[in-house]
Parts: sequence; structure tokens; C-alpha cells
Amino acid sequence: MTQEGNFALVTGGSRGIGKAIVHTFLKEGFTVFFTGTSRETVDAAMHDFSEYKEKAIGKVCDVTEAAHVNALAEDIKVHGRLNVLVNNAGVFVPDTFAEGDASVLRKLMEINVFGTYAVSQAVLPLLLKTKQSHIFNTCSIAGQKAYPNGCSYSVSKFAMDGLGKSMRLELMDKGVRVTNVYPGATYTDSWASSDLPKSRFMQADDVAKSILNAYNINEFSDVEEIVIRPILGDI
Repeated sequence: MTQEGNFALVTGGSRGIGKAIVHTFLKEGFTVFFTGTSRETVDAAMHDFSEYKEKAIGKVCDVTEAAHVNALAEDIKVHGRLNVLVNNAGVFVPDTFAEGDASVLRKLMEINVFGTYAVSQAVLPLLLKTKQSHIFNTCSIAGQKAYPNGCSYSVSKFAMDGLGKSMRLELMDKGVRVTNVYPGATYTDSWASSDLPKSRFMQADDVAKSILNAYNINEFSDVEEIVIRPILGDI
């Protein structure tokens, strides 16, 4: 099914899972806005997407900065519609509760939760006016099950899970579908130095394909949750 004329926004789309999501939607014919926090990562991704020419639109955006988020929303509003929002921008910092620093929790909440909240609110008017629009929130398995040495990350992802479920409840009668996505360990740059073989991880493309499949179902249905783990279980 061609998606020519449709628009997607993927935050945190210059690397890792986000980059795979951008690529998957570009291949389907979408025009895709994607964000990264530095000009270097955005430009590198734009180079990799060069075959799609003007359909790949990279933006430097810190989702914790209101001015950045508002400017991003204004750029998209020029096109008059937004079919898909993927809230993928996020950060992981290892810590424990007993020895942790509250500043780490604040940082992760600002990016993972408040960033998702701000971007979603900013583009909601476009989603509401677009037929069959869809919000995806990358929550992580850590948003369902706490992990050792990941206290603040798990707290932020549990909060993101609750935010997504609240979105779903409020938007279901307005034609906006909402899906929370819970990927397990996925092979990206952050795992490249691991001693484990690549086959022990999920592939970013599989997460991206799962999101696209959920978007493509009948408009009167909603895949509320996508849980995807390595075949041998969590790492």
C-alpha cells in the first residue's frame, strides 16, 4: 500500500531504532521528518537517506526545549497534515536507587517523558485533522519490568507507558490511534561493544516493521501494545 502524500515525524530518528523507523516509512512512500540532537548526527542520517531526496527532512531538535519543539511543529504545519508520530527520542543512563543522584532521574524524565508530552501536544492539532493518524511511543521493556542498574530509566519508561495509555483513553473517540511499543535489547551502536553475538539481539528493522504493520491495519482497530523481545529472552 503506497503512502505517497502522507507524513510522519520520528523523534530521535538519526540513529538506532529511530533511524530504522525513518527508513521503513520512507520506503513506504511517506515524507518523514526526523530529529536528532546534533547537526552531525542529523547530517549523517540525511546522507544515508539521500536516495529519498526531499522526502527525508532532518531537523536538529532538543525535545526538552520548548522553542525547538514549537519550531518543529511549525515546520510540519506548513504541510497541513501528520499521519504518524513516533515518540522515539530518549536516553539511557545506568544508575541505582541506593547510590543514585536525583539529577539523573530528572534528566531522564525531562527527555523520555516530558519530551514525549511536549512533542505530542505540539503536533496534536495536525493529528486530529488527519484521517487515520497514529501515535507510537517507544516505551521499552524497561517500562514493564524494572532492570538492575537502570532505576531512573525504568521509572521514566514506566511514566512514559502511563502517558501513552492516557493518550489512548483521551484520543480513541477522536480518530487518533495510540500504540505503546516495548522493545527488548536491540542491536544498535549502544550495544556494539558488547561481548554478546549480534544474533543474541533483536534487529532495529524488526521493531520498525512491527510499527508499520500496526499502522497499516484497518482504521477501526488499534494495536494498543507491541511487545517484542529477542528470541532467547531479555539480556
